Amino acid sequence: MRQKPLGDVHRGWRPAPGQTLTLTHRRITTGFRYASATLRFVATLIAFGTAHAADIDRLELVRDGRNYRLDAGFVLAATPAAAWQVLTDYDGLSALNPTIRKVQVLGADGPTRHRLYARVRLCAYVFCKTLEHVQWLTQRREGLLEAEIDPADSDFEYGTARWELTPAATGSHLELLVEVRPRFWVPPVVGPWLVREALRAQAQRTAEGVERRAAELRP
Repeated sequence: MRQKPLGDVHRGWRPAPGQTLTLTHRRITTGFRYASATLRFVATLIAFGTAHAADIDRLELVRDGRNYRLDAGFVLAATPAAAWQVLTDYDGLSALNPTIRKVQVLGADGPTRHRLYARVRLCAYVFCKTLEHVQWLTQRREGLLEAEIDPADSDFEYGTARWELTPAATGSHLELLVEVRPRFWVPPVVGPWLVREALRAQAQRTAEGVERRAAELRP
């Protein structure tokens, strides 16, 4: 079955009540400014829909030259320990998000540092691209996971990610910070906006997958 565009996750998605959504950009063209303004308008409309299980309480998407940065916060109905178990089950990462087509552990440098291969299929509306990357995942401590892409074996010239889990009243809070520089060509005007939208949708789906898998593992 064909993967439906990630733009479909807009339906029913909103920030947590009383929280904010920000989308910012730098070094943009007129066309990209228009696309970003359109996205802000759409985000305002969908704020009145029904929330997914994983609520977003902060979302910032920034383009700076060829770099893209996503800074987001999610409220999960899962304890930090349960969410951590899911995030560090590397063999099960493909179950979190249907766009993650394959994950393979290539090796390890001790019990808390692993080298992974991943293949993902990212879509923003009708535009899709399959991307491959190799990264080192390091467990800094329980609740803090960091990743660094190996550009020699990836479709990215640079990439880092940081996941941090902390206790919250309803379960846990997941802080996610991702920064990437694509190696592939990004078409001007609308292309950068599509990359940012794909990152946003990927983060949303993965957070929901962590919460879902944590519930499935609950005794």
